[in-house]
Amino acid sequence: MVEIAGPGPAAQQATQRIIQRVSHLGAHPTTAAGAAQAATTTQDHLDLLLLPEELDALTPRLTTEGLTQQLERIRARALRPDDALAATIAASDPLALGAIPLGTLFQDRRGKPDGPTLIHPDGQHRLLPLTIDFPPEDLDRSTQLLDALTDEATLARTAGLTIAITGAYRHYVDNSRTVWNDLTSTGPLGLALVGLALWSLLGRLRTLLAVHIPALLGILGALAGAGIWSLITGRPMPLTMLGFAAGLLGIAVDYGTHVATGAALGHRPVRELVTTYLTTTAAFVVLLTAESPAIQCLGAMVVGGLSLALAASLTLLPPLLPPADGRDRWSWISTPILAWAQAKPRHRLLLATLLTFVALPGLARLHFEQDIRRYDGSSAGAWSDLEAVLSRWGAPDGSVYLVGEGPSWRDAVGAAATARAQLGLPMDVLERLLPDPVEQIRRRTAWNQRWAQTPFDPLLTEACNRTGLRRNGFKTAVVRYAPVAMDSPGIQDHTWDGTAVGTLISSRVIQVKDRWLAAIPLSGLNATQVGLLAHQLPLSTNVWIASRSDLGTRVVQTLKDDLLLRTGAIAGLILAVVLLAEQSVRRTLAILLPVATALIWTFGILGWIGISLSPFSLLAAAFLCGIGIDSAVFLASCRGPASLSPILNAAITTIVGMGAMAMANHPVVRSIGISLTIGMTAILSAALLIVPSLTQRQNSR
Repeated sequence: MVEIAGPGPAAQQATQRIIQRVSHLGAHPTTAAGAAQAATTTQDHLDLLLLPEELDALTPRLTTEGLTQQLERIRARALRPDDALAATIAASDPLALGAIPLGTLFQDRRGKPDGPTLIHPDGQHRLLPLTIDFPPEDLDRSTQLLDALTDEATLARTAGLTIAITGAYRHYVDNSRTVWNDLTSTGPLGLALVGLALWSLLGRLRTLLAVHIPALLGILGALAGAGIWSLITGRPMPLTMLGFAAGLLGIAVDYGTHVATGAALGHRPVRELVTTYLTTTAAFVVLLTAESPAIQCLGAMVVGGLSLALAASLTLLPPLLPPADGRDRWSWISTPILAWAQAKPRHRLLLATLLTFVALPGLARLHFEQDIRRYDGSSAGAWSDLEAVLSRWGAPDGSVYLVGEGPSWRDAVGAAATARAQLGLPMDVLERLLPDPVEQIRRRTAWNQRWAQTPFDPLLTEACNRTGLRRNGFKTAVVRYAPVAMDSPGIQDHTWDGTAVGTLISSRVIQVKDRWLAAIPLSGLNATQVGLLAHQLPLSTNVWIASRSDLGTRVVQTLKDDLLLRTGAIAGLILAVVLLAEQSVRRTLAILLPVATALIWTFGILGWIGISLSPFSLLAAAFLCGIGIDSAVFLASCRGPASLSPILNAAITTIVGMGAMAMANHPVVRSIGISLTIGMTAILSAALLIVPSLTQRQNSR
């Protein structure tokens, strides 16, 4: 929707300029041809569009006197040069029956139609609805369209006009720009902090540059993984997944760090690297089976990125490293930390237990954000324009819908119509113009009964004799106002294609995979009334009431169920990998216990500080299980401060990479970043408290 506010002549000029500019971009207003086609289609299906009670209301008009008066009005209009077209239409439908179903299209609109626009009662605002040839997720074309409209809005301000652009296309483009701005603003900071941490450990520019080669290849691998996933599934990569680029850099650079520091000590940590890689891919391979496209894409990104990063770390990196100098530049921090972690194991385990008990009550305070608008990264201007337009014009179809579901559009519309009737709600325009097969039979039967009881031809002949009009001028009406064979073609899903009605239907009846959904708006209902209606619905899975709050609840619950359903598989695969790699129950417990502890700490802290979770916050659990476990795996093999230094450094670079996401403007990316920053910090702390306490005897042998 494009709203133009300002003086009439200038607004009309701006409207025509907008239409001309966006037409080649695939945006079109409702045309006169479309309206004429809708009228023709209505005339051809009167028997299926009129209700039995409306046919009963024709009784007073289906008399010689009533029809004579109607023909006199038609003759008067025919004598007016400016009204000749209306008179021609009336000759084929003298009772104006076609106006009854078409009138329902505009009965709830506040605006008065004026060409392709609607004029608001205040006379200062006009609304231009645009039909777009492509979906909003086609970002290349959506961006071109929005840029063109934005240019027109800028130009219009010089003429004293204000143009507001609303709709899904603006929100998609705004979200993409928010993510891109997050990448360009937080990415360099993350890179700088990661580079600083690595420089302090590695000490040589050559080494620093070398360890980034696997990391950068890892990012390319992540994008390749997302591309392969997109090619296989046919879905575009969700833009918010680009926010993981900085985080993946902080993770992938860990492989190079361990190889570089291991080379300085004369040791190649191949077993540890392979173990951490397998635990990570085990977690994210499971996510490839998720229902959510975003989660699937994330799984493909992580698996693809870390696979390439590991291969590069083991093959390309070693020849690029300078000769080892044997120095441990982090000994000043790793020596005291390791001494503290290894001293008094029971005290360390007791401290971990106490911290866990402190975090546990926070889990009860956790809550998920139900308002889906808070998952949107659109600009403040997009939301303010939307609120202003809706407050002026009203929501086009309301914000509460009765939704029917079925294997075909007929079943979906029929399910919604049946439920609507059971709830005692008025008929919607969708039911009126797209009746299901059962309703079509009912209407056609009533139509045939009407014209069998009151034949139109004799009435018309008498009325024409009285008015002096030629009967042959109404021969189309004689054919139209007559019984119709019950097996004649009915209204199909394509009947209204190319008309304004077709645009309405396409927005209300959609196909999702192999199912169809039909939505009937329920206007003027508050949350309490919506809840009462929901309880009155029959116990059926094919009809429900959807609202903004309900939609948020369904989205959150679906993603939660999707992730929680796969938690067991992730845990089982990681357990199997660690057991096979370590060949020791005690060492396996030492590696996995910090992960479980860190999960409690992470979500407990989030609960205590009152941060609302998004479903994507649950991805922190997958990251902690698959990536956070790396610290525990390497720490279980730690034999001294020189071995601890790369562990600390790798954990810090990961925390820094995820911390960059925590500063993002996009709410989903920021939510994930906050959860992962806390989670990675928690798992490093838990690993230092638990792993040495359970493994130091074995490591000292």
